[in-house]
Amino acid sequence: MSSEPIDKVLSRLDAVEQTGTGEYKARCPAHDDHSPSLSVARGDHQPVIFNCFAGCDSESIVSALGLEWSTICEGAVTEGEFEQAPWKHGEEVASYEYHDAEGAHVYTVRRYEYPEHGWKTFRPYLPGKRRAGLGEQERVLYRLPKVIEQADDGGTVFVVEGEKDVHSLEKHGLVATTSGSTNSWKDRHSDRLAGAGVVVIPDNDEPGMDYAEDIAEGCHEEAKWIRIVELDDVPTDGGDVTDWFARGHDKGELESLIRSTDKWEPDDDTGEEVEAASTSDLPSEQADHFWFYDSDAGRYKVDRTAFIEFLDVHGFGKLYAESDLDSMLVRVEDNIVHHTSRERIKDFVLEYVREVQPKREGQVIDALLRGANVYFSDALFEFLSPVEPNFHEDTPEKAFFYYENGFVEVTTDGFDLQPYSDLNGVIWEDQIIDRPFQDLTDQKPAGWEWHEHLLNVTGREKQRHNALCTALGYLQHGYKDPAVTKAIILMDEKDTEVEEGRTGKSLTAKALQHTCPTLRVDGRNFRFNSRFAFQEVGLDTQIVDFNDVREQFPFESLFSVITDDFPIERKGQDRVTISFEDSPKFLLSTNYVIEGKGASFEDRTHQIEFSDHYGPDHTPKNEFGRRFFDDWEEEEWARFDNVMMACVRQYLQNGLVGYQHVNVDYRRLKQQTCPDFAEWATDFFETGEEYEKEGLWRSFREAYSPDYEDLSKSKFGHWLNDFARVYELDKKQRRRRKLNGDRKRYITFGSRA
Repeated sequence: MSSEPIDKVLSRLDAVEQTGTGEYKARCPAHDDHSPSLSVARGDHQPVIFNCFAGCDSESIVSALGLEWSTICEGAVTEGEFEQAPWKHGEEVASYEYHDAEGAHVYTVRRYEYPEHGWKTFRPYLPGKRRAGLGEQERVLYRLPKVIEQADDGGTVFVVEGEKDVHSLEKHGLVATTSGSTNSWKDRHSDRLAGAGVVVIPDNDEPGMDYAEDIAEGCHEEAKWIRIVELDDVPTDGGDVTDWFARGHDKGELESLIRSTDKWEPDDDTGEEVEAASTSDLPSEQADHFWFYDSDAGRYKVDRTAFIEFLDVHGFGKLYAESDLDSMLVRVEDNIVHHTSRERIKDFVLEYVREVQPKREGQVIDALLRGANVYFSDALFEFLSPVEPNFHEDTPEKAFFYYENGFVEVTTDGFDLQPYSDLNGVIWEDQIIDRPFQDLTDQKPAGWEWHEHLLNVTGREKQRHNALCTALGYLQHGYKDPAVTKAIILMDEKDTEVEEGRTGKSLTAKALQHTCPTLRVDGRNFRFNSRFAFQEVGLDTQIVDFNDVREQFPFESLFSVITDDFPIERKGQDRVTISFEDSPKFLLSTNYVIEGKGASFEDRTHQIEFSDHYGPDHTPKNEFGRRFFDDWEEEEWARFDNVMMACVRQYLQNGLVGYQHVNVDYRRLKQQTCPDFAEWATDFFETGEEYEKEGLWRSFREAYSPDYEDLSKSKFGHWLNDFARVYELDKKQRRRRKLNGDRKRYITFGSRA
């Protein structure tokens, strides 16, 4: 067997292929390597050099081979020489902590130097581990949190070969990074520089220039621009930017070099000139640092003007939405408006400080705590810039719904999923539906659970089904038409002595919470006389759902807010008014009949009766084998979305569709009079017939004797008026003289013209 160290290594590797004199490639044993990514070569000082392009270090590779350095070197060097081998021993002169994007410490690189030989080496250690190696931990960029922040802001990031050079640039107020070595640049590192201007400063040797080219080629599609800046006043055997600064050069000279350096472009054959450098691309001091160190006081302080500018830059502002006099705190990110508060702003600021100033975070946070009553006060936030977003809203002809994968435009022709890049305006955070939309218009809905449910609750009667679907479409359409000011009322069809419910009304109303911002309130216990009854209603509330309203619900109290502006009073705040155009629509579900009289009531209601298909003994879960919404998977949610969008389309095509009610009139008459009178009146009266009024009173009392012996003629007369109004009959009354001289009253019920 050969005693050459490299042969001992190659004999244990898979898929070995020679690539040059003394150089090979093979599968790396330290990770799951499907295609050879390990380079193996003879070294001048170290007997075998490993380079894994997945990031595995030499110690991990040697261990995975089942070897030790002493075994590899046996026969090639003496025991004494091995004890002095630079790849095994050295003096630790520095250590560098690497953090992931969230700021968590993931590993430390230690720098070892060998003064006797003039050599150096770097070894990575996982937290708490005494043995070098990264295991499954991927290599990350040095100072990664700062790099991400700078790139997100479109700033400049310097890329150098070593951590020491990063520190040298940081001393001059610049943001810098390294991947750790000349052969460790990965595509994922390039992704982190997306949007940044990139200045690469290579070491003054061939590997350094190769490293710079690797970075430029990897970043050119992601970065805003790239410049490779070569330093001439440094040693030719690998001099770096630290050496350059040590020779008396400063930041101003470095900026001049950047200005005189052309932007890097990939090689091509066009012969076009490269774009000239622009001074606007130059790096600058961190603009987001609102704190400073006061050397006289010996502590950090906060610049209030810079602090307000910092919040403005990060999207915080005040929105005059419900009132021209009072504003609300919001944050606008990526065309999405978020409600925010002093506490949330405080959380954001503290987290930001921890990310960008980890070594001094305690001192900066202490400065914020000392002045918290000022920096996080309403008085200071009044200086935030007003936000005047252009909200993306529904129109008379279109409705929009916002999903994870885009927004859906619904028209009379159908619905269309479009990318957010085509969205012309901003939306509220609550408008985003937390699932993707799938267009299933090429499929028939028969068998879809929500489609079948809407058929079931309407007794599978076509006209009533259309009435319910257009009602759901009306509620989901965010546009408020002054000519159509209806509250949708869901009620039971069946007339029973005991109001049982369980017909699917609440479940149907709940569906709206999954397509648009809906506020559900307890209709049974709601009280209009409370000053703060509607304090939870906001600008982003599209529907107020009164669930399970009580008997004799005072519907008249809603008249003004259905047809006019919506005044709201919240605890501890001034009264505000939401305009009619921005106010919500109303939905009521009940086991009773909503009381109301006259044209004002009829103009403000659209009533849908629910059949008794479902009940206490037969629920949707019994029929479909699972609960709606909670037990649905992606496929059924997609079907649900398509049915709900179809309801909107149907409304845009036809408006609110009515139908011939089954028991609404009868049940309302029962509630307004009594069950016995409703039963008697609907069976007794014929339109066009003339009846003596007193004779009717006697006839009813005799029919239900002795229960109504105390019924007055006046009260009975009111019941007759209720009967005419509920059934929309024209009640005529006249007096006639009898032969004995007495005058009698007669009434006739006729159909209204």
